[in-house]
Amino acid sequence: MEPGDRVRYDGHVLPATHPILRTRAPTRPAGAPSIVFPPRMLIAETTPPAERERLLDLISSVGADNPNVRRMALGLYQRLTEKLGRTPSAAEVVQWLMDQIHSLVEYVPDPDGLEIFQSIEWTLGGGASTMTSPLTGHPAGIADCEDFAAAVVSLGTALARMGLVPGLVLRNRWWNQPGAAQNHVAAEACHAAFRTKFGERCVAVETTIPGARLSESPMQALARIGPHFARRILGSDEIDLLRGDAPTL
Repeated sequence: MEPGDRVRYDGHVLPATHPILRTRAPTRPAGAPSIVFPPRMLIAETTPPAERERLLDLISSVGADNPNVRRMALGLYQRLTEKLGRTPSAAEVVQWLMDQIHSLVEYVPDPDGLEIFQSIEWTLGGGASTMTSPLTGHPAGIADCEDFAAAVVSLGTALARMGLVPGLVLRNRWWNQPGAAQNHVAAEACHAAFRTKFGERCVAVETTIPGARLSESPMQALARIGPHFARRILGSDEIDLLRGDAPTL
């Protein structure tokens, strides 16, 4: 794979802005070529936020159809069902995925100056971390903010497509952070039942900070949990430098 914002499609290397990739929920008619992502993709620094969101959503969508990702999503859902003794709500499922992703994947930032997106299979497949996953008993995967978000979006999407959480829609979301050393990627979850619980249909899903609560923005989670996760969100420990806290929708 050449450096830059490229993905592999049916054996061909294409730029992330190629028209065939311009969709949040790609459809693949029977017999159509499948989309195959390399394990790790170098993203050009000039790639605009909207294109990054589209590419991450596509990575999540393709991952949600992967048999290994589906098995992992189903296993997590069954653990939650056994824990509760009943069918979980959509909010409980998303919160569970937010919590459990940190038992499967260790936070490791991209190398300085590089932006790398990962396939869901690579992120969840494990083996790259020295941390042992308490869920699998094997070495965990590694990820930074956008990879955590894409993995949670993919797991939730897989459950929705299997009919276990009807009506649940998840997307990756870029968060502009003026004054911070870096911007951030989290996710968004939408479901009709969220209106009653949260007052709105779509809510924030902060996936990089362990212990974040569904509907908390990244900065709300950081303020509640403590500044020791500031570097994950802001790129530095200077939490007071941040003034903006809104996603580009």
